[in-house]
Amino acid sequence: MNALNNLSSLKVIIICCVFFFSIQAHSQLGFCSGNSGDPIFSEDFGTGTVNSVLLEGTTTYYYTDGFPDDGFYTLGNGSFGNGFDWHEAEDHTANDTDGKFLMVNAGFSAGEFYRTTISGLCETTTYEFSAWLFNLVKIPGFCHDLGIEIPFNVSFQIWDSTDTNLLASGDTGDVYGTPDPLWEQYGLVFQTLANQNEVILKMINNGDGGCGNDLAIDDIQLKACGDFVAVTDELNNTSADICNSDTPYALTLTATPDFAVFTSHFYQWQESNDGITWTDIAGETNQTLVASVASSTFYRTKIAEVAINLDNDQCILLSDIFEITVNANPDAPTSSGDVPFICNISEALVSVTVPSNTEVNWYDNATGGNLLQANSLSYTATALGTYYAESVDLTTGCISISRTAVSAISELPLSPVSDGDVDFNCSLDEAILSVSVPSGVTVNWYDNAVGGNLLQANSFSYTATTLGTYYAEAVDDTTGCISSPRTAVSAVSALPASAISDGDIDFNCDLNEAILSVSATSGVTVNWYDNAVGGNLLLSNSLSYTATLEGTYYAETVDAITGCVSSTRAAVSTSIFAPNEPMSDGDVDYDCAINGAVLSVSVPSGVIVNWYSSETGGIILLANSTTLTVSDQEVYYAEAVNELTGCTSDFRTSVSISLDSGPQDCFIPQGISPGVSPGQNDNFDLSNFSVTKLEIYNRYGTLVYSKNNYSDEWEGQSNNGDELPVGTYFYTMVYDGGAKTQSSWVYINR
Repeated sequence: MNALNNLSSLKVIIICCVFFFSIQAHSQLGFCSGNSGDPIFSEDFGTGTVNSVLLEGTTTYYYTDGFPDDGFYTLGNGSFGNGFDWHEAEDHTANDTDGKFLMVNAGFSAGEFYRTTISGLCETTTYEFSAWLFNLVKIPGFCHDLGIEIPFNVSFQIWDSTDTNLLASGDTGDVYGTPDPLWEQYGLVFQTLANQNEVILKMINNGDGGCGNDLAIDDIQLKACGDFVAVTDELNNTSADICNSDTPYALTLTATPDFAVFTSHFYQWQESNDGITWTDIAGETNQTLVASVASSTFYRTKIAEVAINLDNDQCILLSDIFEITVNANPDAPTSSGDVPFICNISEALVSVTVPSNTEVNWYDNATGGNLLQANSLSYTATALGTYYAESVDLTTGCISISRTAVSAISELPLSPVSDGDVDFNCSLDEAILSVSVPSGVTVNWYDNAVGGNLLQANSFSYTATTLGTYYAEAVDDTTGCISSPRTAVSAVSALPASAISDGDIDFNCDLNEAILSVSATSGVTVNWYDNAVGGNLLLSNSLSYTATLEGTYYAETVDAITGCVSSTRAAVSTSIFAPNEPMSDGDVDYDCAINGAVLSVSVPSGVIVNWYSSETGGIILLANSTTLTVSDQEVYYAEAVNELTGCTSDFRTSVSISLDSGPQDCFIPQGISPGVSPGQNDNFDLSNFSVTKLEIYNRYGTLVYSKNNYSDEWEGQSNNGDELPVGTYFYTMVYDGGAKTQSSWVYINR
């Protein structure tokens, strides 16, 4: 109200103010004790910079396009620059620009600030009628300072569609000014009757005109009123934050009403991707919902007290929203690279990088395993191996789907490269072994491939004093890491090959010696010994040795450079190989043709025969002959002699003229007497003469008998087998293999 207007009524106003001061604030009003759903009706009076008028029939007050006097109203976007000592304020509606609100300067009589008809309501349904109000009168200010401020008092009423039956009402009570603009919400709860779907909402001035009772109205709403319905999962959570790796995420949601308003409940579950646009989930009309979530989703349920009302958004209430937030898993950490293990300090510092707001946990396995270190970009590994870094989003708690492997690697130096096995120098009793390694590496020598004793440190070479294999180990100068395996280098027994015998030699009995010899490789000399091992040195540096005694001699090779000797000596033997004694051809009958006998023996080639008159010793009768012609019946001895060595047989072979033959067997009969004394002197016996041809003539020179290879066949017969007459006959015989001829006479006596 304009403070300069109607000062004459000041006394009355003061009295009225005192009268109404004790009225109880918010009398008979209240809000839905349960859950009020989305607005069925909402009036925020729009936006704009020019004041505007309400639809006809909406108010009983008069419109003005400026700040209103008593009995007037306007729709404006603020009370700035008013001349009534009011608060300067914007509208109540959130997030609008130049939002308007209803400003009313109440008159001296009751009037309707606002009325509207709402249709499409649900029968037997509870609703909440509400509006935001604030007292434009400020304190300190003119009316307040004079003690004449009139508070506003607004009645909220619900009428049936005929405007004859009051269904519900309530008053704000007296509301006085405040030091600062203060929007307050007031509400009235009512229930429609059976078959009632339309009501009239009214806001009526209960106060008086004068200095005060000036108010602002905004955001008038009508909502269904029902129970508060909580939505929880199996763990009684009202929301869920999960990670993408947890999807698909299964859960069961349960709607739990508080029964503040409804006695029965019917459901229709909804889902939304953004919490703004909602879609009914087909068939989900139970109190519980089994859901499988793959992305961020909102769930709620519509609730009605009767099932038919679920299809009318003005007849339902909405549950709390259950929000499932699916958070992205952070990327796995980025490895800073595998790290060489520092053997000197037995550790390696492995590390990764991650974005801000991310921490790193370290594990000993790609999945599961043991937590080694939490919340660190690096981990000090004390053993070779692979370690696994996992990202954790500090906001969501989500972890990376995979872990990043970072290894403490065995970056061992390469094993030394052997310069080759070395021949042991027997003269110096040593071998200098050596290896090659790259720069930055030292070498230690050991007597075993693993473990063992350190023989020499920090040297590329080692002087071995005994045969064997030695082991070189590389050591990295920076990390102290050692090569694996060690490199074997041997001081080898490069003994010269043993001499090769040129063959055993027969002892030369003529020279009383044997020249033994061997063959050997170049670069060696040969020493001769009288034993296979040890023994006496007989001759040095010679491929041959002249033995003066039969036996076995041993040749040893000596390397001219290293002085090493062959592992074995070559055995070369000499023996007196006496030939076998001659083989007798048998005792020989006396040969009348030669007036003696030819004794003979047999020997192999390369052997000659000497004849003796005694079994041992004696004088040689004949040398180098397998036969001996003798005329007496003594025993003679043949001795075998090796033509090369002059060695003689151990025994002599005895040969003689048969005892039953002799010169006496060389008689030629001068007569035969066939048939005179049978069995005696019956034939002309020449069997001892080896006659090859016999011819017999009579005294007339006529050939009467002849025979080749004659022995003793003639008994005085002719060639025709006739008996020859008694008388003297003449013969000629060829004998001794045809070498001799003899002629004489023979007499036949009968």
